[in-house]
Amino acid sequence: MKKKSDKIVILLVIMAVCAILSWIVKGGSFDAGSFTDLGMSRAGLYDLLLVVSSAIYYKYTDIIYILIVGGCYGVLMRTDSYKMLVTKTSNLVKRNASVAFGIITVLMGAYCSITSEIMALFFLVPFIYSVFIKAGMDKVTSIAAAFGGMFVGFFGLTFGTFGVKYLNEYANIDFGNLIAFRVVIFLVTAVLYNLFAILHIKNMDEEDEDESDLDIYYAEDVDQIKVKNYKQKKELKNRKTAFVVSIVLAVIMIIIVLLAYINWNSSFNVSLFDNVYKKFSEGFKIADVPFFSTLIGSNIGAFGTWSDLLPVGFLLVIVTVIVALFNKVSLNAFVRYFGNGCKKISKVAFIYGFAFIVLFLVSSYPWPFTMINALFGDGSFNLLTLLLIAFIASIFTVDLNFSGYTFGPYLGITFVENLTVAGLIWQLGGAFALVLAPTSYILLSALTYADIPYVDWLKYIWKFAVTLLIAIIIILLIVVYV
Repeated sequence: MKKKSDKIVILLVIMAVCAILSWIVKGGSFDAGSFTDLGMSRAGLYDLLLVVSSAIYYKYTDIIYILIVGGCYGVLMRTDSYKMLVTKTSNLVKRNASVAFGIITVLMGAYCSITSEIMALFFLVPFIYSVFIKAGMDKVTSIAAAFGGMFVGFFGLTFGTFGVKYLNEYANIDFGNLIAFRVVIFLVTAVLYNLFAILHIKNMDEEDEDESDLDIYYAEDVDQIKVKNYKQKKELKNRKTAFVVSIVLAVIMIIIVLLAYINWNSSFNVSLFDNVYKKFSEGFKIADVPFFSTLIGSNIGAFGTWSDLLPVGFLLVIVTVIVALFNKVSLNAFVRYFGNGCKKISKVAFIYGFAFIVLFLVSSYPWPFTMINALFGDGSFNLLTLLLIAFIASIFTVDLNFSGYTFGPYLGITFVENLTVAGLIWQLGGAFALVLAPTSYILLSALTYADIPYVDWLKYIWKFAVTLLIAIIIILLIVVYV
């Protein structure tokens, strides 16, 4: 199987299997504590085309966001400011890659643990990946660093609502009683993820070939300027000014994004940002028209209410334009670089949307629910069985919120006596699917970005997954029986 096409082949095979089994196995649906047999619902050839169309349309805003990120990095990689930033950061990473890996994954993981959208941090992926590649790391380590925080954060979800919003709502789950155990799970996950990454880094062959050509946004080193005259001195000053401006803008953007995707009201009962946004949107009027909110747009919302990824793309475009101006990038060059950047990341954007074909096949032809109902059995609570069911269900439903929407009412009635821990188990099953499943849109996007075969990822991650599974089972046993 060719490396560059294995994700598409995997999804096409899964698509074909789902379509074929829809002709053999009856479909069903879950309600409040019951399962309903819906009979046969068979997928035809034209239906498969509709499924592909629906999948792409379902996540079109995310796809646009990914393309925007790619376009902006297509511009940034051409600027001296960005090249200097990548070089300086990679030199720091090179001194102790293991420490750098740990800092990045823990910080990103801690944020993802309390957020409503872990893909908001995707705009950092090209930078992190480039830094680790430039520091001499292999592409598996580099992509594990870039996406590791997302994986760790969802395993150790604390106050966040990513993937469990509808599970909490439809199963009426209050995770507050288990917050201490969820923090423990986060810490255990972070430690194990970094431990196996460090072991992989230590086992790397120092003579491995340079993989910088595999970085689609590779930032070359900046030519050093030797000051000999006034003109060169001025050029050096301009370059330093552009670099400082770029750093300041990057920090401001990161802070805004970090604040914007935390559910301040529901998670922490903080209404500060709602009040600030209200004053901002209603203040400074010109001819009775609020200037700032009209200029920026009234649909962007207060921090804590951002529900899609386009605002991050909007911020990144603004930052990129300013950085380009300070680096004297012409308009024609900007458009050309942006287009090339979009092209470089287009496969990632396509795979991200294409992965949702399984969701639409299952929602339209729900034969997997019949199999899952058989696994539920008489509905008695068994944490191992429930963890397995959650994993399988997440493979087929793909969208973790859709999984909560579909199974939440059933879980809320069937496991009412163990509801909080059942919800935790369901989230953890979804987290394992996010890291391991061939239908995980985040995993497939990561592997497509770095051109890593799915099998190679399993070879890298299986020891972490097995060890974490054992640790989580022990923690869950303590939660249930102690």
